[in-house]
Amino acid sequence: MTSRTSWFNKGIYRSNLRRFAWGSVLYTILLFLITVLPVLFIVRPESHWILNDERHHSLLLVDSYLYLPILAALVVPTVVALLSFRFVHSKKTSVFLHSLPISRKGIFVSTLLADFTLMAVPVVVNGILLAILSLCGYGMLFGLGSCLVWAALNLLAQVLMFSVAAFACMLTGNTFAAVVLNALVHLLMLVTAASFSSLSQAFLYGFYNQNEFLNATVEWNFVAYLIGMCENFPYENFAWGKLLLMLVCAGVLYFLSWLLYRARRLETAEDVAGYRCLNPIFKYLVTFLAALGTFAISCYGIGETPTFCILIVGIISVVVYFASEMILKKSMKVWRSYKGYLVFAAAFTAMSCIFAFTSFFGYETRVPSLEDVESVAVYQFQKPEDTPYVTDPGVLEAAIKAHAEIVKKDNIYRVKRYDIERQFDLQLRYRLKNGRELTRAYIVSETFFFEVMQKLYASQEYKQKNIDLFTADIGRIYGVELANGVRLKAEEMEEFLTCLRTDLSEVNYAAVHSHEQWNCGVYVEYIPTKDIGRVTEGHEIYTVHQRINASFTKTISWLREHGYLRSLISNWNYELALLTAEQWEEYNRLPETATDAKSVAVKEMKKISELTGVKQVKEENTKLSVYTLMVTAPMPFEPNREYAYYLCRIDEQGYVFKLAAFYDTPEVVALYNSLP
Repeated sequence: MTSRTSWFNKGIYRSNLRRFAWGSVLYTILLFLITVLPVLFIVRPESHWILNDERHHSLLLVDSYLYLPILAALVVPTVVALLSFRFVHSKKTSVFLHSLPISRKGIFVSTLLADFTLMAVPVVVNGILLAILSLCGYGMLFGLGSCLVWAALNLLAQVLMFSVAAFACMLTGNTFAAVVLNALVHLLMLVTAASFSSLSQAFLYGFYNQNEFLNATVEWNFVAYLIGMCENFPYENFAWGKLLLMLVCAGVLYFLSWLLYRARRLETAEDVAGYRCLNPIFKYLVTFLAALGTFAISCYGIGETPTFCILIVGIISVVVYFASEMILKKSMKVWRSYKGYLVFAAAFTAMSCIFAFTSFFGYETRVPSLEDVESVAVYQFQKPEDTPYVTDPGVLEAAIKAHAEIVKKDNIYRVKRYDIERQFDLQLRYRLKNGRELTRAYIVSETFFFEVMQKLYASQEYKQKNIDLFTADIGRIYGVELANGVRLKAEEMEEFLTCLRTDLSEVNYAAVHSHEQWNCGVYVEYIPTKDIGRVTEGHEIYTVHQRINASFTKTISWLREHGYLRSLISNWNYELALLTAEQWEEYNRLPETATDAKSVAVKEMKKISELTGVKQVKEENTKLSVYTLMVTAPMPFEPNREYAYYLCRIDEQGYVFKLAAFYDTPEVVALYNSLP
């Protein structure tokens, strides 16, 4: 007779195999249909597309072939756990099994081994079938090694996912609750991190939405890890250390499952909480997640509809709280538990107020001192790994002064966070001398952003690290093209780029980033030193776009000398018109019957004939005058200065389209007065 202290019991093992063999057969068929069968439909393996893609060495390891088997491996362990651990969810099964002369460790280990067998056999069978296909003419698509890797990835997914499923089953005595807890274990940290990130972005002034905690929870989540493996396999450098830590985490969950099973009482079968101490934890945790998630989703509209947001959070939390009470107590008479909800509501309100009405322990008002900062990056949109850190003392001082101005409590940008007419993102990332980083992101007005960037563009280091033409990994110039499709000759490209880079080094921010005024796009096509792009004519071709205008004096002069000046503006054959600001406003004015833009379903475009007093440009010599003004008279952008004239083209139907805008300067006034 088998000892009660044995770690393994053949009877339990064989019983589970007999009872659930049907599930293993279904899983085998499923894997065959989604993996082996599609391979059989490839009639001519030697002509398959995968052979032309050097990034993949095996058809089985392409994401399109890995996804479905791995997705199945995410679901199957949960089903197997619910079936095999029925003895902790059913009183009848629990009493019968635990009356046998078998120790709990024998029951647990034998059940685990049986479950692993049931899940592993389908993978092994299909792996053998794939290996046979590899030896029978499909070796050009996948070799024996890739068959082993495919099987190993599926088995890894089973081991990781089954650890969470087993742990969830031991926490509760209810099958439905086991499914919920299984999902909760996977989503708990993700939902919490994402919700707090959403709340921080909505309420904390300056919060930078690069949540390291959220990124870490995604990176170390079993489901995200396995899905990411499907997308990126095969890795150039496989992260064996991370895989080992994942397996260690799974081992810890298996050990905790064993401890929970050993400590639980038989009478807790069919109870939602397998342990009395888990009742309040389950109730308040579910209520907290429901309230937090609801608040995070609705918080972006709290500025306009605060009452509705608070009301919806209150309703959801009340429903979830008392529903949890009903499930735990198996009774509808739970209304006397309202005091517990009031305590929860008070705590949740206090937490929300900390976010909404304080600086969150100095988060909103903290500005580093100049002597503590090693380098700083100031930008609009940038990936953290590509952050352009600058050590120029002038840039450091300008960034810190701007930051100090933004965080003032009486600052208009702080008080009216989203009511600014023209909004600009301004992000600051400090690298401190103690090794830490401080990152903030703000929405500021156009004027403030312009003033900051003007100071930063006085630094050559800042330009060299932030302007695309300097930062691009240009190995060899492939071509240079102007906005209208005119391409420079091969022998002219280097000289032209030298002029362009010289101008970029000398012009200020106002000249580089003028919005309404004339800009001509220059496209520099190049072959980088690194192999990271799309293939064109056998090369990896990338493009840098740089806008130029009359402030780029050396570039304009070069284009004039080489006969490209007239080619800067595309569609020059259209008739032109020079409109005053009043005429341009009249052209864009809504119909008199409309009270605002929302009440107009379709705005019919006006024609040039409907405007009075418009000066059209029809003579060739006059065209050249306007053209010369556009490409030779620098007009740097000035915030808060209104444009006085708009140069527009007139198409064949008489509709007007803006080409450039001009300030009220003597040159423009003289040109306007000279037109008939």
